[in-house]
Amino acid sequence: MSKNEFDIFINNILLFCNLVRRAGIPVGIDRSIIAVKAIQDTPLNSLDDLCEILLTILVTKRDHIGIFKNLFHLFWKQIKMPKDLAESDENSIKSESQKTDKKRNKKRDNIQITPTTNPPNQINRNSNTPLLASTITSIQKKDFQKLSQEELKIAKDIIAKMTLIDKPVKTRRWKKNPTGNKIDVKESIKKSIKTNGEIIRWNTTSKKTSEPTIIMLCDISGSMKTYSTILLHFLHAVVQKHASVSAFLFGTNLANVSRQLRHHDINLALEKISRLSLDWGSGTRIGFVISEFNVKWSRRVKTQNSTIILVSDGLDSDAGQDLKKPMERLRRSCEKIIWLNPLLRYDSFEPISSGSKIIRPFADVFLPVHNLKSLQSVSDALIAKKIMGR
Repeated sequence: MSKNEFDIFINNILLFCNLVRRAGIPVGIDRSIIAVKAIQDTPLNSLDDLCEILLTILVTKRDHIGIFKNLFHLFWKQIKMPKDLAESDENSIKSESQKTDKKRNKKRDNIQITPTTNPPNQINRNSNTPLLASTITSIQKKDFQKLSQEELKIAKDIIAKMTLIDKPVKTRRWKKNPTGNKIDVKESIKKSIKTNGEIIRWNTTSKKTSEPTIIMLCDISGSMKTYSTILLHFLHAVVQKHASVSAFLFGTNLANVSRQLRHHDINLALEKISRLSLDWGSGTRIGFVISEFNVKWSRRVKTQNSTIILVSDGLDSDAGQDLKKPMERLRRSCEKIIWLNPLLRYDSFEPISSGSKIIRPFADVFLPVHNLKSLQSVSDALIAKKIMGR
């Protein structure tokens, strides 16, 4: 490996570390330096060797391994490897059938990802990040329906790290707190008995805090089939992180899946959900489902002062029949109703269906839910308390 090739190779290592950091894996400058030193001191025989070294140094949590490996393979297949490393790696050997496309591949392989090089098909952009960074950005903006299997896998890994709640909200109850902002006169006088009635130190209190209650009602009907698959991963991610989140799925009937989603393994959680009597990909009886929730679940999950997130396109098999009164009762029982509708991705969207027309007046916030960016906007809005109303 020539000195010039090695310098470019090390530069790409640093760019990859930066990409891993941007993907949400905590990688500091110190680990990047350690990774470079390890590669300088270790003979590499294949890409697998490079992957193992970087994985060992950069990843500290088991949950991040899948994300790292996806990023690694997508990143290094886009750029030219040092000659001696590429020749020893079986995955980098070109087959005879690729010779007809040799000219195009040669042009691609000669592109080095450096801070001054623009990725292919993005020549007009002034980007200081490698090709995969723009790939991730495009995945975040791409509709779930248009994602490839490889992109879908990356999307699910990103969703697994999402959260809905950041800061707890204050309640009406008080608790003892040495640094509180309210003097507890009763407790202070009680303790002064030990010092002959002299108050040496004033006791203080502050308000108790708790996570705000969030209830998610997700439509799994035929018209929501593509999105409900992704949204199940989103539900799993937020239920795992927050005990105050309850999740329900509905089509022609309603099912509480909060307990199933408590399983850390997403595959096991989905397997348990599949055993429930749910009409996947069928019609939607929104009025019947909301009415059932009001009667059977409203008090159990404590809807008072809660935020209810309704995920549905509003297409109702019953044409909005018996929907208005259940929606009125639902709105009275909670703090806010957020309506997530994949059809809102269209700027010209208007609620034409009977179900959408009835739901709209009772929803406080309307947000699209068709890609990763829209999902993250829900999280950001809740964290920033733009929606919570407290």
